[in-house]
Amino acid sequence: MDWAQKAAMSSPRSQRKSIGRTEYTRAYKIGQELYREKITISEAGRVLKEEGMNYSSATDLVMGLRHLLKGERYTRTISEAATDDFLSWILRDYGIGALGNALHSVVKHLHYYEGQFSKRPGLHRVLDKHRRIFEHQSERKMGLDLFLSPEEGPSNEELREGGSKTINVNVYERSRKARDACIEKYGPICAVCGFDFERTFGELGKGFIHVHHLKNLASIGKDYVVDPESDLRPVCPNCHAMIHYGSKSYGLERLEEIRGLIAAAKTAG
Repeated sequence: MDWAQKAAMSSPRSQRKSIGRTEYTRAYKIGQELYREKITISEAGRVLKEEGMNYSSATDLVMGLRHLLKGERYTRTISEAATDDFLSWILRDYGIGALGNALHSVVKHLHYYEGQFSKRPGLHRVLDKHRRIFEHQSERKMGLDLFLSPEEGPSNEELREGGSKTINVNVYERSRKARDACIEKYGPICAVCGFDFERTFGELGKGFIHVHHLKNLASIGKDYVVDPESDLRPVCPNCHAMIHYGSKSYGLERLEEIRGLIAAAKTAG
């Protein structure tokens, strides 16, 4: 039982109201007004109290949303269900960057809360769920043509690639085995610049990386079987974009070229 639930249970019976999706939805809308500085926290709490919510629970929810949107640490707990809904709605309404901020906020909260109280395995599950969404959506946001060639088709258990088919999420999922094998071999560190997302972003960046095809899938046959070790490399989104930008060469020589540009820029700077 989190703090908000305990607060609700300690209030007079006549004021108690179960908190669920309806209340989360309303708190989210009021919290958006607070985030835009259209109302104050006391006004937000008063509005939700008039609608039947416990004042303390209401203010925890709207303040929690504001912290999530700003990527800030929050110390008052909100339920796993509310966090799950808020993260989904933040992605829908504000985009992938805002979701990244919100996930960072959850990580900060967990560090604070678990350092003083008890573990929150349910919140870890929510965090992992939305981190996977963030990873997938970030790669798609960069342009799925950077992650998978537009000509890539579905793969079978032998990891076949190269058939002509319009890309969709199912194609991405079927290619996951090759991606995972590549990352297991080389680690989630950029093969060009050496950037490590976990080192920079902590728990939020753990395991995050793009995977680059060294061979142009438009030029190979549909019976081609991808080798995750020789055909793929982990790269960061910046290097991935530069590898594909202004060139039709995607192989190791292109990675060396981009690596050389980075080295030259460091020397000149």
